[in-house]
Amino acid sequence: MMSTADSALLDTTADGICLVDVDQRVTYWNLGAERLSGFSRAEVIGNRCADRALIHLDPAGVDLCGAGCLLARTVSDRLSREVQVLLRHRQGHVTPVRARVAPVEDPAGRTVGAMELFSTSLDPELVAERFALLPELALYHAATGLPDRRMMELVIAERRAELDRSGFPFGLILFGLDNLPEISAAHGGEVAGRAQRMVARILSDRAHDHDVVGHMGEGRFLVVIPGGTPDELLERAAHLRGVVQRVAAQGQGATVPIRIAVGVARAQPFDTTDSLLRRAERRAGAGRRYAG
Repeated sequence: MMSTADSALLDTTADGICLVDVDQRVTYWNLGAERLSGFSRAEVIGNRCADRALIHLDPAGVDLCGAGCLLARTVSDRLSREVQVLLRHRQGHVTPVRARVAPVEDPAGRTVGAMELFSTSLDPELVAERFALLPELALYHAATGLPDRRMMELVIAERRAELDRSGFPFGLILFGLDNLPEISAAHGGEVAGRAQRMVARILSDRAHDHDVVGHMGEGRFLVVIPGGTPDELLERAAHLRGVVQRVAAQGQGATVPIRIAVGVARAQPFDTTDSLLRRAERRAGAGRRYAG
């Protein structure tokens, strides 16, 4: 499991390091990736890699995004690959890099994403040595495939730093599957696990660009949302809660009702990662859904 110190260490490398989930949404983007691409973490995390932040060209200058996307192909076929490509900076110039990509798997062997290291060093042995650090970034919840609590805390810390730098706001919506113990007791662990996976898929499918969806503990899910007024956060929370309860109940049958508690918190200048999470968790536990 990667600590904040590990993340800081990876920020000292000149190499670009990128981690995506199965939908190719970026969940990790280090300072090396910022420098080589020209795109900041705040612009990239939660967005799909195909949205032009990570643009690879073959030696002839042909765009490899879309059908040729290295990360998308690796998620699909579960094959590691290493190629020399051109990386296009946001300002238009290109840099030769060596890209090494591998699938990320959970403990059960399911593919939950892919990771890439891109380096201006074209020495294959050196790139392979640096790439060996990347499995520590695979911070995913095994049952749902979502980023786990530690990864989500890093995402919040990055959004919090952006709030300090530019004043750009963000908020949290915490969802709690409140009757998960009852579902497990009445219908067994398999049905309870299926309910969690269904909630995870619904939230992921309805995520907007730059949203990050993660698993915070048994039956707890978090959506980190950039921008938005308090009223807009409440509207998103109410909409998502309604969709989850309606679709999950249909998917599990009428005998397995789903109860969802929601807590909404909008980051304030005085907040830390812990205080913001505690506020969202407290409101979810109290059934209060206001933002602020």
